[in-house]
Amino acid sequence: MKHSSKIFILPFIMLLSGSCQKEEITLSDNAKDHFFLKSDGAEMPVWVEGNTESKTLVIFLHGGPGGSSIGYNELGIFDYLEQYYGVVYWDQRCAGASQGNCNPDNLTVESYVNDLDKLIILLQLRYGSDVGIFLLGDSWGGTLATAYITTENFQKKIKGVIVTVGVHNFPLFMQEKQSMLNHFADQQIALGNRTNDWSNIKSSISGIDLSTIEALNVLQEKAYLAQTYLEEIDSIQSINLSGGKPNSLGFSYILNNNITSEAMWPQLLDYNLSSKLPNIVIPVALLFGQYDFVVPPNLAQDFYDKLNTPNKELYIIENADHNLGVANGIQTYKDKTSNFIATYK
Repeated sequence: MKHSSKIFILPFIMLLSGSCQKEEITLSDNAKDHFFLKSDGAEMPVWVEGNTESKTLVIFLHGGPGGSSIGYNELGIFDYLEQYYGVVYWDQRCAGASQGNCNPDNLTVESYVNDLDKLIILLQLRYGSDVGIFLLGDSWGGTLATAYITTENFQKKIKGVIVTVGVHNFPLFMQEKQSMLNHFADQQIALGNRTNDWSNIKSSISGIDLSTIEALNVLQEKAYLAQTYLEEIDSIQSINLSGGKPNSLGFSYILNNNITSEAMWPQLLDYNLSSKLPNIVIPVALLFGQYDFVVPPNLAQDFYDKLNTPNKELYIIENADHNLGVANGIQTYKDKTSNFIATYK
């Protein structure tokens, strides 16, 4: 019996040993790596594509909360970066193709920051502790990027941050949305353009309580309408990413998981990182659109003014809205993001 037991135990030990071996990652100038980040019950897909030999990774943080990075990957939005760097596409918790824990009680800004930190640790384990990491956050992703670098000493792990059409102060965000809609309504009425429609926008947002979800829904709807009206006079352009208008409230619900939106937005309405911005010491670039009614460009100036880092950049891109870098302002977007990464890598 002793001889027989040794025969079965030895293969088991060999199998267990083999399963614990570290995966060997080969750096490439045309990587197409796919793996999953597991964090607190959630399984989140990650794609790393492009030039990982550069030892520079750009983590794209998609919008939402509850959006996805898949469309950006499939449309080749960041092909211009993949030539020189590895671009990390990550579907966040309870978003896109992610699976697992979607309990609303676990959906907080802090949980997303924690997931992002685990992603960065995972990337360092796979591609080397010496890899340089940039964050490129779009819309909600810009909020997440800002929350991350203002948490503990996490900014030390990051070479630089690019925030595109992101929000750092949500009470101000609501005020600016209302103010921008009123400003353009007055302007267009004076010009005789769609006077009834713009008047309806003004009346519908007058006197609303900006601290409520109901006000957010109204402002988002009117933001979409305002941009549609400006498209008619060729001020801006839009693009269809997934069966709807990218800057409409309906579009966000098509892409976003309803659980995520319903859990996160009540928290975000009074979320404000303004007091933490002076503590940022790493390079920051801010890119906003001139005609963005979803995240008004005046937020960018407030963000910029509160930064103490000497390496800060602000660009308000003409004739661009919330689809910055996707449908409009594309070349400027590419130039500014490329130059920023090349300068601080």
